[in-house]
Amino acid sequence: MEIFGKGVITYFNVYFDKTNVEVTRTSSGGKSREAFCDIVAEINFSFYDKNGVFKDLNNFFPGWEERTRIIFVGKDLGTVRTLVARGDSDAAMEESLGFVNSADKNLAARANFNCAVFY
Repeated sequence: MEIFGKGVITYFNVYFDKTNVEVTRTSSGGKSREAFCDIVAEINFSFYDKNGVFKDLNNFFPGWEERTRIIFVGKDLGTVRTLVARGDSDAAMEESLGFVNSADKNLAARANFNCAVFY
C-alpha cells in the first residue's frame, strides 16, 4: 500500500548556529578563540500521490478528510436507505442494530458491517 507517491523538497537550508565562543590566553600573551556551533538543517517536503495530487501529513497534523463507504440496503435493510438519504445516520445505525443478531447469518453480517460504517 502506497501512503505517499513522491516527496519533493520545497525548502532546504543548512547553516551553523554559533552556541558559544571560548577565549583563552596563549603562553605568548595572545588570545585563542574556539567557536562551538550546532549544525542546523531546515527542510520542508510536499508529498504527491501517483495522480499528482498533494497529500498533507494528516497522520501528524489533524485535519478533515471525507470518505465514502458502501452500505447494505437490501430488502430487509430498505429503511436504512431512506434514513441515509435523509442524512440521519444515527437512525440508520439504530435500524441496522436491530438485525445484528438475526438468525439469517448473511443479514446479520450485513447489519454488522453497516454498524461499523456508521460508527
